[in-house]
Formats: sequence, C-alpha cells, structure tokens
Amino acid sequence: MKYNAEACHHEGDCRKLCMVPHVLDLTIRGAAHDIDQDVGSDCTRCGMCVDVCPTNSLTYEIKGLSKML
Repeated sequence: MKYNAEACHHEGDCRKLCMVPHVLDLTIRGAAHDIDQDVGSDCTRCGMCVDVCPTNSLTYEIKGLSKML
C-alpha cells in the first residue's frame, strides 16, 4: 500500500473503515514523513481504504510488478 500525502484531504474515512487503523495514522494531517510513503507492515492489504478514498491518495501496488511488465 502506498500513501500520497499531497493528494489526501485528511477526511479519515479510511481510518474509520480499517481493521488495523493504526497503520493509517500517517493519513492524519502532518503525520506523514514524506509525500509518498509506504503503509506499515501491519496492514492486511484488504484494500478497503483504497476503495473508500475519494482522492486516490491510497493505492495498492505490488512491488516489482512494474519491472515484470
């Protein structure tokens, strides 16, 4: 999971929906260290936060897939 702080409106819908909400603490305004950041390893990769995000600031990426295509 990747998070883009610049695109995020910090509405919190993703944290309300998440089964492991502490992994999305970086979506709180000012909490992200970088503009583009990986979501923590505790994330279950269910994708519900990606589905609910209105700005597509959360994306699901498979590492290394772009190199294979």
